[in-house]
Amino acid sequence: MTPTTDLTQLSAAEMAAATPPPTKAAVSDVTIQKNYNPWTSPEAKKINEETDSSNPSCYSGYVCQKVRLWDCVPNSYCGMREFLFYDYGLYSVYNWTGIGVYNNRQTGGASYRFYRSNGTQIRCVNGMNIEDLSPVYYVRLSATPC
Repeated sequence: MTPTTDLTQLSAAEMAAATPPPTKAAVSDVTIQKNYNPWTSPEAKKINEETDSSNPSCYSGYVCQKVRLWDCVPNSYCGMREFLFYDYGLYSVYNWTGIGVYNNRQTGGASYRFYRSNGTQIRCVNGMNIEDLSPVYYVRLSATPC
């Protein structure tokens, strides 16, 4: 699918194409609990489980995003899931809440964009920083600079 020319607003067709059909949860308590943890569609190039909350070091050419895991004990260590994105495109994100840390190491000024559920852009970023992920429903890697 070709992205819209205006990268600050997603089209309804783009949002629908990036959203997978719903699936039924498995019966196992362990599987159901794991379904509450952050994930993306399509899947990131690589996912690191249970990392700490330090800044992602990230390979050149990648965007690395750390997202807090849901299955942690309050007032104790909460691990992070690290998503390593490489391919340009739009990703639906699920269960991304709280503060996350990203590092955009794409080359040539490529951008990393955060979008709300209605498709409006929250922010376009380069470099490394923290972001409130609670309103984020989509992210896009794009060759177009911010």
